[in-house]
Amino acid sequence: GLAHAMLEDFKLAYDELKGSLHILIDTLGSSHVEVADCYANLGDVCMKLVASPKTSKADRSAKLAEAKRYYTEANRIVALSFGPEHTKCKQLASLL
Repeated sequence: GLAHAMLEDFKLAYDELKGSLHILIDTLGSSHVEVADCYANLGDVCMKLVASPKTSKADRSAKLAEAKRYYTEANRIVALSFGPEHTKCKQLASLL
């Protein structure tokens, strides 16, 4: 998914990261830090879709809300794993 994001194919990146998220949750559990990274990456891709002129106004609003949910979940997992004062936790909190 990240390779497609780097190539600016954000729709494909989104689909692949969603698939990766399900695999990671099934394999590592829903509170693993790798799952948090995937949530954060999904949030980033959603934000790229929000900024894309190809995305409709209605889809932008939905993707913005979705990005916030992903960042919130990533922040929850990082805070649980490393504590709320961890740098990564603060970084994610700044995106909310």
